[in-house]
Amino acid sequence: MCEHADPLSKPRKRSKFVTTLVWMITTLLVPLCLAWVAGQWIYWFDILASQQMLIGWVALSLGGLIFAGRRWIAGSICVVLALVSLYPVFVGRTLLLPKVDLDRKLDGVIRVVSFNIFPLNELWRTNFETILQYDADILVLLETHPELSRSIQKHNFLEATPYQSWGHRPWMDQETSSAFILSQWPTEIIQAKDDDGFRQHHLYMQVKSPLGNVVVGLMHPASPRTKSRWARGNRVIESQANVSRQIQIMTGAPVLVGADLNAGPAQLRARTLRKAGLRTSKPVLHPDGSFPANTSVPPVLRVQLDDVWSLGNIEPIAWKMVELVGSDHQAIIVDFKIVGEPDS
Repeated sequence: MCEHADPLSKPRKRSKFVTTLVWMITTLLVPLCLAWVAGQWIYWFDILASQQMLIGWVALSLGGLIFAGRRWIAGSICVVLALVSLYPVFVGRTLLLPKVDLDRKLDGVIRVVSFNIFPLNELWRTNFETILQYDADILVLLETHPELSRSIQKHNFLEATPYQSWGHRPWMDQETSSAFILSQWPTEIIQAKDDDGFRQHHLYMQVKSPLGNVVVGLMHPASPRTKSRWARGNRVIESQANVSRQIQIMTGAPVLVGADLNAGPAQLRARTLRKAGLRTSKPVLHPDGSFPANTSVPPVLRVQLDDVWSLGNIEPIAWKMVELVGSDHQAIIVDFKIVGEPDS
């Protein structure tokens, strides 16, 4: 007698293969979705966490496909992993804000522009003339071109502008970039009592705005190109988070910080600021990232390094990002409104 092949054997083999593949995918998603957790201690995981939102959406999509294949347990694990991945991207953030209207500024708002100009940017003058048109109360300029820095300090470059009050954080080799805070309103330098040994990184100015006093600072830690630079930059951000909180308590005024963290929203530096009570302004549902600008990198793969962070009784009511030729960062423009009573 001839033996007949089992007609169910091929479907069973196929089912076993799919099940194995599903569990391989699920297992792979575990370290990816938990990158931000491990990134607290491990350099490469923190770098991976720069793409935590993308990882989360991929995990959620794969979970949906696995559910469609009726692998309920694996699908459920993928969805949970996706939620864990997205948690640090969503927590404490506004989902949506209107775009800043650059043609007019609403009454009762404080407009801040924060921009990493890039020190080799030969179009810095054009960039500066462009951001002058945004009618900002405060400009935070990071990584300024040496010629711009000299022009402001030595050649009265700001004389014909509304920004007669300004402060400068000087360039220090392997430590800090040249950076400025420019204000339309009178200012005074504010210093914390305890700076954790990182005073060279700090620049905080109390701005006496007609709408109320606000303290404005800036942050630009070292980019995490190496493990040592990553660790050093993380310590700088810990110091600046502590000092921002200290100054806010000391003055009772809200604090605004123009920052290029060289880290995304899920990475350790951003989480350190949130732990200290600072809030990022960028709405979650704005899909683009600020870096690298002026490249062919798809928006979904860009990282939001730049933003204006806030602390105290002030909140963003409009947000916008603008690409300016010559820099690898986009400029951030935020309209803020003081709310409630000053903190005591």
